[in-house]
Amino acid sequence: MYKTFVESRILQWREDSGDEFMNLNIAIDAYLPEREGKGNKGVFIQIAKQLKEKILNDQEVWNTASFTQLERRAKIERNLCDLLRLGVVKNYEHLKELITKL
Repeated sequence: MYKTFVESRILQWREDSGDEFMNLNIAIDAYLPEREGKGNKGVFIQIAKQLKEKILNDQEVWNTASFTQLERRAKIERNLCDLLRLGVVKNYEHLKELITKL
């Protein structure tokens, strides 16, 4: 228990990864080319699914994810936000491609 909750900071990584996903959604709305002024709820859902497939196996869910998985999720989301803000992402398809490469 101590190792999981205190040393690994699993609760902090859960919070951080959730916050980073919200930041990613904001960055998608603000910076994703070809999506200006459009509802991006579907984009958010598809990106969330792609991240889950990349990090978790078929039977896992975020509520039972390890601190390593949550840390990886937060870092990928943070990197995607940076790429969006820097104008590196060309469009939605390119964003999905970048997720597979990170």
